[in-house]
Amino acid sequence: MNHRQRVAVCTALVAAMISPLAAGAAHAATAPTPVAVSSQQAANTTSLLGVDPGVAAKIQEQAKGRKIIKVSRGVNTTLALTEDGTLLGAATKNPASLDDVLKQAAGKKIIDIAAPRYGPRNVDDPLALTADGVVLGAHDDEYYVAEDLNKAAAGRKISHIAATDARIALATTEDGTLIGTRDRLPEMLDRLLVQTKGHKITAMAASMSGLLAASEDGILMGSDRQGTPAEVADLVKQAAGRKITHVSTGTAGAMAVTDDGSLLGAGSDVSAMLEKAKGQKITDVHIAYENALVLTGDGTLLGTGTDGEGLAKQAEGQLITQLGTGYRLSVISAGESPVHKQIGEARTAIAAKLAAAEADAKAAEEAAQRAVEATSEDAAKKASEETQAAAGKVTATHDEIVKILDGLPKGVKAAEDLRTETAGKVDPLVKRAADAVQKAKDTLAVFATIGQARTKIAGKLADADAGAKAAEEAAQRAVDALSEADAKADREVVQAARDKVHQIDTDVNKILEALPKGVKQADDLRKETTPKMEALVKRVDEALSRADQAVAAFKAIGEARTAAEAKLADVERHVKAAEAAAERGEKATTDDEAKAALKDAETESAAVRTDADAIKTILDKLPAGKAGDALRTEINGKLGVLLKRADEALARAKAASEVHHDISDPDEVRLKFDNKAGGNIKLQFKVKEKLVDVQAGSKDWFKLTDKDGQAEFQLIVVGPSGQALANGGVLAQRDAKGQLTLTNDAQMKLPEGLTMVHNPDTNQYILTWNGK
Repeated sequence: MNHRQRVAVCTALVAAMISPLAAGAAHAATAPTPVAVSSQQAANTTSLLGVDPGVAAKIQEQAKGRKIIKVSRGVNTTLALTEDGTLLGAATKNPASLDDVLKQAAGKKIIDIAAPRYGPRNVDDPLALTADGVVLGAHDDEYYVAEDLNKAAAGRKISHIAATDARIALATTEDGTLIGTRDRLPEMLDRLLVQTKGHKITAMAASMSGLLAASEDGILMGSDRQGTPAEVADLVKQAAGRKITHVSTGTAGAMAVTDDGSLLGAGSDVSAMLEKAKGQKITDVHIAYENALVLTGDGTLLGTGTDGEGLAKQAEGQLITQLGTGYRLSVISAGESPVHKQIGEARTAIAAKLAAAEADAKAAEEAAQRAVEATSEDAAKKASEETQAAAGKVTATHDEIVKILDGLPKGVKAAEDLRTETAGKVDPLVKRAADAVQKAKDTLAVFATIGQARTKIAGKLADADAGAKAAEEAAQRAVDALSEADAKADREVVQAARDKVHQIDTDVNKILEALPKGVKQADDLRKETTPKMEALVKRVDEALSRADQAVAAFKAIGEARTAAEAKLADVERHVKAAEAAAERGEKATTDDEAKAALKDAETESAAVRTDADAIKTILDKLPAGKAGDALRTEINGKLGVLLKRADEALARAKAASEVHHDISDPDEVRLKFDNKAGGNIKLQFKVKEKLVDVQAGSKDWFKLTDKDGQAEFQLIVVGPSGQALANGGVLAQRDAKGQLTLTNDAQMKLPEGLTMVHNPDTNQYILTWNGK
């Protein structure tokens, strides 16, 4: 069974194994990063970029100094074509197919090349087109693209070939007819052949995702693989009515170039490139496995995708003459771009001139500053002349830079970028120099006006100082005034003086504002004058504030008097109530009456203190000044008298509560124990064989009664450690009125050192210990 029979058997399996691929599409995990190689051996030779270094070296060695005009790169194989039609090539691995094609091409003139990838085996299927229109390919049962193309030509010479994936290849015959391989996706080819029938094809691109062809009159035609995004169809719609010169199709995108250098595209692989190339004139395009390259009119390479961006960066500054074809990216470089060389030389020259202009601009600014800081007019004139000389150098350098920029080519992005960059640097230098010259001129003009301004300002400051003093004196009179009318009159004097000083401040500011800015003498006069004038304005403003406060104080004083006098009335009412309570206490006939009177006196006294505090708060808020001081003295005098009366009433009530005794109960007496000797002493009563303690200084009265039949009570004075210091007794008996009284008896004497005093007309007895 031959290869074609095996293909028929395995078609379903192959279709299931292969993902939709386009020009240069490969498994993402194995897609290598391009390496830039540049090796120019002679003036007319070229170098390959984006090719494996070893491969590039072998190809350059094969070229033997001949100029390479075309390169096509597959997975492992790179083909190159010299200007004399010699086929060159090298491979990183699996070189058998390449060696076969090179052997066939030996001695033949080659006019076109292609290095597609053979998908199932992931190897390359190099193709070469001879000058007599025959496609050369490997003599291997697995490779038959060359055979298919030659058969499709039907005896006609083939003029161009295009392929990135084996088994999907396009070619044009010498009459411009489009032909292609039919072993894979024949329906996609058929749709394109129908469109191109009758057209002479001048540009074409083939991938597993779609086919493109452009006629000599610029009509774009294409066919998408069924079941894949319609990037080709989209691109064809965009190209309607436009003349197409170059095309490329890839894994997920398709691009075309119009005769005016515009770039058209569709698909995810080209969206970034459309944005990057916006506004550029494009001459060629190539899509390869999620990467894209375009070549601009000035030989600049633009790239997207990891590989595309890397290759574009490596090609910076080089003149790219040709984009490679095939499954992977590659380009041909003719060495350093003359335009970029010219731009580089211009950049170097401009940098030196900018440095000189920067130094001259700085010199102009320093000279202008010396003019500003000059202490004499002669010194300022000299500095001004130095400023103009330095500024003149900046202007001359600017003209030289403009001349260099005018010599650069128009429409070249790098040149336009240099123009924009340089303008952004040199224009500010010219402005700095011009500003310095103007600054020096302004300085010369200001010398004459500064002296006149100083004289005027001195007179106005003297007038303002006199006005401030008058305002301060009138404000003090307003503060010391004893009547509101006097305070208001003084306040009007302050207002007039304040208005005068503020007018002077306005006049001085106008004088200072008229002086030039950035001149040392003028700035010194401003620095000298401004704080003086601000201090004078502050003095009159503060004087007016004091006068306003003095006038407003009279209202506050009147309100304070009303409030204080109302509180004084409350104080006097509480004092009188306290005095009445004291009098009740003094006349009380019972203990409860005396205590109730004391409580009333204490309540009224507390109310007096509360009202007194309120009056103090009112007085504390009085404004400063003689009028406020007078009211404060008056109110405090009256309050002091009332407070003294309240204190005296409370003292009387307390005294009355201490001496009064309830004698309404004739069957008991009340006793208190007072220790005059010091120490922890207590008195014990023996009541019905039970000892009862009476502590010295106790507020409560100890009661005795004879109702239980006991008339004699033993007394014991007990020391700190519990020892008896003295023994004795007291006798309880009735007087003529039947009132129970205490007395000493011959048999029941008080303990030695203990005395007993009876409060007259009461049943109260105080026992005092005077012993040791």
